[in-house]
Amino acid sequence: MPYASYLLQEVPGRFDVYAPNLTSLPAESFREAIAIETFYAPKVTSIGNNSFDMSEHASKLRNAVFPLCTSVGSTVFEDCASLTNAELAVTSLGNSYVFNKCYALESLKTRPLTSIGPYALSNC
Repeated sequence: MPYASYLLQEVPGRFDVYAPNLTSLPAESFREAIAIETFYAPKVTSIGNNSFDMSEHASKLRNAVFPLCTSVGSTVFEDCASLTNAELAVTSLGNSYVFNKCYALESLKTRPLTSIGPYALSNC
């Protein structure tokens, strides 16, 4: 489904997404969706590769909240340079480049981590 189906609030040039019934995000599901500022999905348990990868486009994503997400793929938030807050229920950031180039990242809330993969938090 397109992310507009989950629109919580629309402001010109900005989307805040609240997806209360979504349980997973397949690979590349919101790749290059540059207008999303906040994405909150309380039931998502897995996020596929490149789901929010911005490929060096200007991203407005600031908050990514997935309190039940226990599985994330590679480069999920890569190049989300404006991302300041992320919440996941993961115990491992084993996949590569999960938060690569998230220059503004200030807060990452997870369960106690048992492993961190190559470049998972590089350039943060």
